Amino acid sequence: MPREDSEIIEGCLKGDEAAFRALLEKYRARVFSIALRIVSNDEDARDIAQETFVRVFRSLSQFDRERSFQNWLFRIAVNLSIDLTRKRKFAFFSLSGSKEDGAKDYDIEDKSPTPDVSYESKAGAERFESLIESLPAKYKALLVLRYREELSYQEMAEVMGIPMGTIKARLHRGHRILRRKLETKKARAGSGLQARVVF
Repeated sequence: MPREDSEIIEGCLKGDEAAFRALLEKYRARVFSIALRIVSNDEDARDIAQETFVRVFRSLSQFDRERSFQNWLFRIAVNLSIDLTRKRKFAFFSLSGSKEDGAKDYDIEDKSPTPDVSYESKAGAERFESLIESLPAKYKALLVLRYREELSYQEMAEVMGIPMGTIKARLHRGHRILRRKLETKKARAGSGLQARVVF
């Protein structure tokens, strides 16, 4: 665990309000971002972020200081997010009428230099986001942790509480589902409206 986190946690355990604020400032945006990308709703993501920190502060004294605080924190946020999407599962349907696990946004940085290329890239990114939104929460969570938070497979396994082999298998399956959805979308669009998506 980074020394900075260790010092902040020590302060929190002593009831230091400045340490509580430091912990919130360091991780609040990332926890909110993880929740938002899984549940796709600002209000729900704010509630999840708040509940995450409430749970952290309540159980901080039981936290194993030999482990990664960041991963423990992310695990709480991911679990709360997935739990919420499961509770709301009945409310989310794809265009074909099958039930899905919820929705999320997925930002793809646009580095295009000209307006026409920028427009094309933005359209591709939006199509990619819509594909991501159709994934079940457990796959969305993995994509967020891997590509937004840039966690290693080992860190992802710790956050998700599942073996690393399962992480790799689920990530591979998530990629395969996305690829199938992209191919289906392209086929429906027709040859004149092929989607350009940069991975």
